[in-house]
Amino acid sequence: MTTTMCQHNNTGPELTQRRRTSLYMSLLQVKSQESEFATKKKSSTSVFTKDYGPTTFITGMRAYAAVAVMLTHAGGAGLRTLGPLGQHLMELGAQGVTVFFVISGFSVASSWEHSGSFTAYLCKRLARIVPLYYAWLFAATLTSTDAIEWQRRYGTSIDAYNMIMHLTFMSWCDYRIACTILGVEWSIPVEVIWYLAIPFLLQLMSTAPRVACAVAGSLAWLVIVIGIKQILPLTAEDSAYAIHWSPLPYATSFVTGIAAYRIRQWRSTSSFSAAVVVLAAPLAIVAWASLATPLSHTATYLFFTALSFCLIVFGEQSSSVFRGIFCNRATLLIGTISYGIYLSHMPLLRLLPYRRLSEEFHPAVAFALFAICTFGVSALTYIAIERPFGRLATKLVAR
Repeated sequence: MTTTMCQHNNTGPELTQRRRTSLYMSLLQVKSQESEFATKKKSSTSVFTKDYGPTTFITGMRAYAAVAVMLTHAGGAGLRTLGPLGQHLMELGAQGVTVFFVISGFSVASSWEHSGSFTAYLCKRLARIVPLYYAWLFAATLTSTDAIEWQRRYGTSIDAYNMIMHLTFMSWCDYRIACTILGVEWSIPVEVIWYLAIPFLLQLMSTAPRVACAVAGSLAWLVIVIGIKQILPLTAEDSAYAIHWSPLPYATSFVTGIAAYRIRQWRSTSSFSAAVVVLAAPLAIVAWASLATPLSHTATYLFFTALSFCLIVFGEQSSSVFRGIFCNRATLLIGTISYGIYLSHMPLLRLLPYRRLSEEFHPAVAFALFAICTFGVSALTYIAIERPFGRLATKLVAR
């Protein structure tokens, strides 16, 4: 009897402990399943977005730059009906490329500092640029949606020489072919050339005085480039294109982007200053477009370089105004696929009956249909090309 009681008393605590252990393991399993579900949910909603922390808003800047370039090439979507102001606003959309260059100076500087070596850095940058660029070069050529207007102007064609120069990012060396396949591809070799220079510039711009000197030096270089344009043995228009489609005049944009990167490392931002800058930016653009006599292309280029610099330096996502404009879902989506939008919009513009749509409907409606098609195609190429090659580069670099 005594023995039985002792066994019973010892068994009670053991059962309780087992139940506690079983309950604990069940809770762990539930938490694990919840965590796995949350991870899957997060990955499914972030296919087209990536969190860059306090600088995620730069993705939104890319969206506005891409749409601005589209707007210019599509004829303004009705802006011309607003008179000189609308005409000037439409033309200013081409400065979206300047915004891209400043952003590249900033983001590529960050990429370099987070890379273990120059090889890893270059691998990541080329994986970002090359696959989709090559895909659209061949797609435009095979579908006859290439820039025939520039080929006719300079008496060129897409021959072996032309294609090799494009594939090696050397097309900028011959202005006659620089823009003959997509019609906008001139900027891609420009970026690649500056990718090689940014690591050196970033090391050089290590202190505030050096940053100031680098910006001043880039402005002095711009003056020299303008002088070079004047002495080229070409017509004035061809000289302008030869310089415009080369890496030479864009030092200020890339150096300013690097300067913005350094300044954000050294100073804190505030939601108030961010709100002021983001509200002042469109007013400044409208004021610039309202000038009775439009200023030179160089002045406009410097204006948009400075505007992009201010948005990056003072950008702060704690500002609800700033976040609402640059970090809403639609803007982040468009910004994520902006590279595809930039490369594809001209071939698609030639492929679609855009002129007929503009005549049958309001130009704004035609542009909306064109934009939807471009966004859809760019989303597909992002999933099929950009994202996989980006992941492959990350894996190769990690080895």
